[in-house]
This record gives sequence, structure tokens and C-alpha cells, in this order.
Amino acid sequence: MNTLNFIRLEELSKEDLDNIFRIADEINSGKEYNILSGKNAMLFFPESSIRTRITFELAVKETCNVLAVTGKV
Repeated sequence: MNTLNFIRLEELSKEDLDNIFRIADEINSGKEYNILSGKNAMLFFPESSIRTRITFELAVKETCNVLAVTGKV
């Protein structure tokens, strides 16, 4: 089975990784980041999994507009 990676770790610079960990630390400390505010997201679930779909949909709905699509293509 082939996997598709949107970002490969090898493609990130040390500065990129430092920024990711800095932001993660800030979020863990309670700072809010609204990078998806005003954006739209589409979630595609080829397999019917209500629990997974609802979990992802609720998480993303906190920050942006969501369209969830289920079913086979």
C-alpha cells in the first residue's frame, strides 16, 4: 500500500521545525492561534465512520467553515 505524504520531514528546515515546536509550546501554554479563521475546509471520508467524521468535523468547526463529504468516489 502506498502512502501519500503532504509534507515530508526531510523537506523541513531546522528553522521550520523550531517554529513548529515553538508554536506547539505556545498553544500548550494557552495561547490561541486562529490561522483558519475565515477559511473553508473540506473533509473527505471515503469510508463511512460516523465517530471519526464527527470528531474531525467538530474540531475543525471551532476555527473555520466545514464541508464534510462521505462515501466512495
